[in-house]
Amino acid sequence: MVDEGLVRTGYDEVALTSLSTADFSGIAQTVAGIVDGDTEGRLSVSLPSLRVDAFGVDIAAQVQKGRRTGLTFAPEAGTWRMRQVINKLIGEEDLYNAVDSAYSQGWRRVKLYFLTGLPTETDEDTLGIAAMAENCVAIGRRHLKNPSVTLSVGGFVPKPFTPFQWFGQNTEQELHRKIGLLRDALRGNRNVQFKWHDTRASVIEGTFSRGDRRLGAVIERAWRSGATFQEWSESFSFDTWTDALAAVGLGVEQYAYRHREEDECLPWDHIDAGLHKDFLWQDWTDALEEVGLPDCRWTPCYDCGACTGWGVEHVVASAVPPAGGSQGTGQDLGVGGVTPRVLAVPEVSAVPGATAVPVELGARL
Repeated sequence: MVDEGLVRTGYDEVALTSLSTADFSGIAQTVAGIVDGDTEGRLSVSLPSLRVDAFGVDIAAQVQKGRRTGLTFAPEAGTWRMRQVINKLIGEEDLYNAVDSAYSQGWRRVKLYFLTGLPTETDEDTLGIAAMAENCVAIGRRHLKNPSVTLSVGGFVPKPFTPFQWFGQNTEQELHRKIGLLRDALRGNRNVQFKWHDTRASVIEGTFSRGDRRLGAVIERAWRSGATFQEWSESFSFDTWTDALAAVGLGVEQYAYRHREEDECLPWDHIDAGLHKDFLWQDWTDALEEVGLPDCRWTPCYDCGACTGWGVEHVVASAVPPAGGSQGTGQDLGVGGVTPRVLAVPEVSAVPGATAVPVELGARL
């Protein structure tokens, strides 16, 4: 299919896209089959959705045979505590091993994607993002003279049908302050390129993410006021949206910033997305207590409703989790925040003006 597509289109890049491409057990062999047919070295294979605990040297070795594109990893939170809150059970060892695999196979740049403004996030958690980026640079220096990390940070936007649908989004001022913390922490580090999403756009997104039918009038009013191509940063107008909200007696405070209660009737409650509302509430309380749920493919069913409600019966290729575990299953969650000894990565201070001091290996970040 790939060979025929390349011949018919003239394209020279193939993207293997899924929610988590590296979860496919035959991904290394699939990539090898694609690049081995490219005798001129012009073809590039990109894996735009990579979970760091599923990426290793074998995949990196196959991808690098073709023309290299970027590698993007999404730890999403800068500390193990925060990753337990959002149930992304990726340990320090998972991330650093993935980055080490990439640099060891010749990549000069990796991209890391994070969120700020997550529930219960502190300044220490926010600065953990900068520390993790700088630690990745330190790993790269084991293989390259001048490794590069592109750090991309977006403001967290709670969405319906998730455990965080009850969470009051950080204000625009708070999101802006946290971006400032990271900018100051990374100032002067030429190996880390810091990019961030417009915090004002995140607030408007959050308003419509959990809005109700009354926002229809807001959209029309904003459009009549010239709000077109709002996804383009040069066209986005925060004031146009807040003025349109105010004109109909609404505001971002009631939609984006406000915490919801358990018994509140939500605008999307009449829609069946397959998830039980009581399960989501329990998941929300677990998040506040920093309790992550292991991968349900290898645990007893949590009865969230996603499978039972739609009559889905999963067939898993392996009856046991992959080597090293997956999303908490088969892993020791008690050491998720421990820096792996094998990498010997010194802790890098994220505090502006402070000197980076090596710490005892195995210490928590």
